[in-house]
Amino acid sequence: MSGKQNILAIALCVLFSAALIGMYVHEKIEQAYNYEVYQRVLPERERRQAELNARKEALAARREAARLDYLNATETNLPGIVFYSDGLMEDTGSGMEYRATVSSLVRSEVCNPATVSVDIRNSPDISAYATYFPIVFVGGEVSLSDPENMVAVQRQYIAGHDRYIVVGATTGNREQMSALEAAMTAAHGDKYINIREYMSTDGLPSLELEITDFDRAAMAEGRIPPSLLKSDGIHLNDNGTRLLAYMTYDKMSELGYFDEIIAAKEIYDEAEEATIND
Repeated sequence: MSGKQNILAIALCVLFSAALIGMYVHEKIEQAYNYEVYQRVLPERERRQAELNARKEALAARREAARLDYLNATETNLPGIVFYSDGLMEDTGSGMEYRATVSSLVRSEVCNPATVSVDIRNSPDISAYATYFPIVFVGGEVSLSDPENMVAVQRQYIAGHDRYIVVGATTGNREQMSALEAAMTAAHGDKYINIREYMSTDGLPSLELEITDFDRAAMAEGRIPPSLLKSDGIHLNDNGTRLLAYMTYDKMSELGYFDEIIAAKEIYDEAEEATIND
């Protein structure tokens, strides 16, 4: 190799080495710059993460507080429902359907209270249900011709309660039931459901059922139409039971018995649907 070639080779080596050194120095400078930028950005990132964590914790706390308020509203206002009956709402058939339908309506719209059925003919100890909401439906065994006794019996099961429902009798016509119904209206006011009066006028139309000649004859006397009763003329059939269940739920709602629970439930639902950006 000639001298010129050696010089060229050496020059190329020097240039290559210089390039490597330049690349190394550039990389180090870039690393230093990136680290400097990272050091400047890090506090901002940490601040944002802290804010995000705080929002998450606040949302979790909001949801838990709303859940506890809802549970408290439920426990305070409707921990359970107790159905008192003397045979009009038996433990099977229409009686079971009535209780199940009322419970289902409350559960789907309000909360999920415990429910229990009590047959007053068995001289029950009702102290276990002192905090439950009472629905009293008697008349199968209690004399309908003694209004004072009927009201006295009903009062045994609503004692100590400002909120309750009393359901009227299923038998008799307008004239025969006038004294008893007047006594129950006087005793219970708008907490009394006069099912004879409603079912003898608006019952079948509200269910969009066909009205037979037998129904018309009964309704003209102010009786519950046969299409809403079993063959014994005393107990409600499936249609009558369903209608009474809706009447009971509507009356409880109308009287504001669900207001506190529904208000707490709305706040709870809103909290559950909220995001950390809300």
